[in-house]
Amino acid sequence: MDRFSSRTLLWAACSLTLAEFVTYGFSRSAPVVVLAAVLMKAPATTMYTMITLKTVRSLVSSNLITTGIALVSTSNSAGIVLMQNLGGIIVKRTSFQAFYRIMACVIAGIMLLACFLRTKDDGTVFG
Repeated sequence: MDRFSSRTLLWAACSLTLAEFVTYGFSRSAPVVVLAAVLMKAPATTMYTMITLKTVRSLVSSNLITTGIALVSTSNSAGIVLMQNLGGIIVKRTSFQAFYRIMACVIAGIMLLACFLRTKDDGTVFG
């Protein structure tokens, strides 16, 4: 994890998530969707966790890392609730495939914004 920059990890995680959402949005085959979930979800989630650790480590002092991670986790949970409500509205008005296509566009936008991301990757998380 310390060998890769935050930007590289973010691009890798977003690429996996984008591939997953595109698969969900355009495939009607259940085995393909299941295979995409199995192959892409766990690595992407692990990378997002690594990004969180690196970001919190670079932003807060060493005695507040646990508090920082707890704050990120709380914010993440609140965001999940909001996205589930928004997703429910989108799915109710359109379809699951349309929802995942919209989410793929959101991830593509995040990847575009990541091009301009400036982080300091001078500290190590494990070391």
